[in-house]
Amino acid sequence: MLGRAQKAPRKPSKGTSSTGRASVSKTEGWGFKSLVPCKTAEDREVTDVSDSKAVPTPRERSEKPRTTPALFYRQVVAELRKVVWPTQQQLSTYFVVVLVFVVIMMTITSLLDLGFGKAAFAIFGGRSSS
Repeated sequence: MLGRAQKAPRKPSKGTSSTGRASVSKTEGWGFKSLVPCKTAEDREVTDVSDSKAVPTPRERSEKPRTTPALFYRQVVAELRKVVWPTQQQLSTYFVVVLVFVVIMMTITSLLDLGFGKAAFAIFGGRSSS
């Protein structure tokens, strides 16, 4: 391998690129930043064991003020005002559909239970109910 020059190791990309990528973003053209390459292990700063923000640390909990019950109630009422409630006719239709479905499922389950019970008694020689 005398005639070949050795290549220097590649450094991680620092810019943005969309070369060879199909557009899959719903926000394309709406002023959002383009794709940024992932950071390598050397670029990351390790501050905590987990990057998850799902469970706040005790320090984060003390920084955020707690929601008062009055504010919570106002927020619940505001959210309930946004709900589109069903009409009386829709509610009746949904009720009948659910009731019919539950009765059908109860019938299927009861018949399967009866069939498996009879089969178990027939196979294992138990006392029959007939």
